[in-house]
Amino acid sequence: MFHFWVRKLMSNSQQPNQPEANEQKLNQLELERLKASLANVAETYNDSAFLQKEVAERLLERLDLMNIKPQFILDAGCGTGYCTRALKKKYKKSSIIGVDFSENMLKQAISANSFFNKIDYQQADINQLPFANNYFDLVFSNLAMHWIMEPKKALLELNRV
Repeated sequence: MFHFWVRKLMSNSQQPNQPEANEQKLNQLELERLKASLANVAETYNDSAFLQKEVAERLLERLDLMNIKPQFILDAGCGTGYCTRALKKKYKKSSIIGVDFSENMLKQAISANSFFNKIDYQQADINQLPFANNYFDLVFSNLAMHWIMEPKKALLELNRV
């Protein structure tokens, strides 16, 4: 509903040659709304993330079918770090980085870090990751794509790293 009304407002005020600028404003508004929403639920997110955990377990099981020994792993859209910790457990010798755009979700992930299994968490936008080309051997993501405003751009970026 919010998305509809923002689009309606923006279309009413749209200048003839400014559709891209308005689309960017809309995306920024939606991103800010999403950040605020996730900030409010970060502390209790894991308590009600049943679907996310079920899908995560199935994705992690699929990794067992692959004969890989990744050295560098990215968990894109790591949220509270549930999958990131599972990846660290599965690939103990790997260097794992979890990225998310929500500062509060990352705080939850960092607070769950153990002394012996430190995981690097960074705040980043999946559309503009701060990593070199082909840096990661494995890019993992669990139910993050539906939050992405520009999925094609995000998939290209995930492929790049």
